[in-house]
Amino acid sequence: MPTIELPTGVRGPRSAVRYAQDNKVPAALILFVAVAGISAARQGHLPDKRQAAGLAVAAILLVLVAGVVPDLVVAFLFALIVVQAIESADLIAAIFQRIYDLLTPVVQGNSFAKLREAA
Repeated sequence: MPTIELPTGVRGPRSAVRYAQDNKVPAALILFVAVAGISAARQGHLPDKRQAAGLAVAAILLVLVAGVVPDLVVAFLFALIVVQAIESADLIAAIFQRIYDLLTPVVQGNSFAKLREAA
């Protein structure tokens, strides 16, 4: 059986976790993008020019603060994601359902239940 190697040079999950622990600023940016994405989904549209400029300034400030106290920034952003997810659980469930529907193949004709009833 051939071995599959990751192109980034990461040899396993432990290496990825060590990288994330050592580089908290990229983790903070990913969490910030997740917070902004959930907020945009709750509004029902992408940010306009003014909101995008505000998000860009907030991202710059986030990087500066994460350079000083990265653990606090990551903990705050993670807590913010949890709160937003709780407040908009129906929206997030609908997004996951759409992704799931895109990933699962559509079965034409007989379904499993129909096949089971015929047996």
